[in-house]
Amino acid sequence: MTHREFTVPVAGGELAIGEWGAGDAAPIVVGIHGITANHLTWAYVAEELEDEVRFLAPDLRGRAGSAGVRGPYGMAAHAADIRALLDHLGVERATLAGHSMGAYVTAVFAAHYPERLAGHVLVDGGVTLDIPIDDNLDVEAITHAILGPTMERLSMEFVDENAWLAYWKAHPALTEWNDAIEAYVLRDLVGEPPALRSSVSREAVLEDSRDNLLGDGARAFRNLPAPTPWLRAPRGLANQTPGLYSDEVAAEMCAQVPNLVDQVVPDVNHFTITMSRAGATAVAAVIRTQLPR
Repeated sequence: MTHREFTVPVAGGELAIGEWGAGDAAPIVVGIHGITANHLTWAYVAEELEDEVRFLAPDLRGRAGSAGVRGPYGMAAHAADIRALLDHLGVERATLAGHSMGAYVTAVFAAHYPERLAGHVLVDGGVTLDIPIDDNLDVEAITHAILGPTMERLSMEFVDENAWLAYWKAHPALTEWNDAIEAYVLRDLVGEPPALRSSVSREAVLEDSRDNLLGDGARAFRNLPAPTPWLRAPRGLANQTPGLYSDEVAAEMCAQVPNLVDQVVPDVNHFTITMSRAGATAVAAVIRTQLPR
């Protein structure tokens, strides 16, 4: 499938957009990536949908091709960027699929711009994490604890591309390496040897994390306007069990928010729920249920 890129003007700069699939007349799906990720998170999912949709996926501000677009960050800012993408293309309504932090963006978009939403899917994110919250919460420490190596890399330098790939290949959740994962991690690499580094803005990660722990991002899912598929990975960011959401936490959240429709995708972790063939097939199947009829 052909993949191309273009840019869209947003507040503060130009947002990089990846595109796959059918022409202008096809239903629009917007894939929104996670907190230290980039749009190639969605490559396998877009391929699964083939020519059924026009699949668009931005690099969110502060990341990869949009690294030069600075703050403000936060879920409302990212949701406004998605609206700017739709406005730029003259698209009235789209189906949104958000992975990890992108699921929080999706929930906020649903709250702010419900008239622009054809359907939506939350993929292993978007729902409050089972973390004690108080006025003394150390957002940076919590973010490091949750993200592990994906956060640690933001302060590291790498002598060459091979060193960068070796770092990622040692990640406990990426042992089943494939072409999608390799393209995804290489998109994040910037600079010149021997001082290569991640493109991701640490400021963006911490501001976005604060919103999802303490701000509107943490609460938006409680006001979902319609039944919403919530796909969960049984294993987490370090391939640990349980994943981000245990079955017990999921049951509690669904009892509190009846519009959450819980579905576990078997035998995937937080990364491979989109970046494996099995995970992408399952996610694409649910996205199909959210396309306009």
